Amino acid sequence: MASIDAKDITSFKILGVYGDIVGTNISLTLPYGTSKLSLTPAIQITGQSVSPVSGVSQDFTGPKTYTVYDANTPPGTKNYTVTVNILACPAGQTKPYSVCNSSNGVCESVDACGATTCTVNSCGIEEPLIIDSIFPPTTTND
Repeated sequence: MASIDAKDITSFKILGVYGDIVGTNISLTLPYGTSKLSLTPAIQITGQSVSPVSGVSQDFTGPKTYTVYDANTPPGTKNYTVTVNILACPAGQTKPYSVCNSSNGVCESVDACGATTCTVNSCGIEEPLIIDSIFPPTTTND
């Protein structure tokens, strides 16, 4: 049984990635393309409670402070600073492109780091790509 003075974060996980807890600093590196705007951590503590609470979506675009409260009256607190980083783009990947096969209408778009988005033909069947053109994707300014 934990002491009434206990107030530690023992585990901090987002999207299956465990945070590295060093003192009162927690850092995580999530996969390329992950948005920091709405991430939901799973937090385990020794103590009475944590704020913000575990399982509630948070904006991690900057460092986020989590406070753990012990079981004393009034409660003692311990603040943790959580920083979320996003894995950098692999070397050599610099420009997005699209590959299309005009004979079957199947296209694949590849973002700047190689993440693919495949489209299917008009019948809804994903077909193998036969490359007959490579070009930058079209963008709009609306």
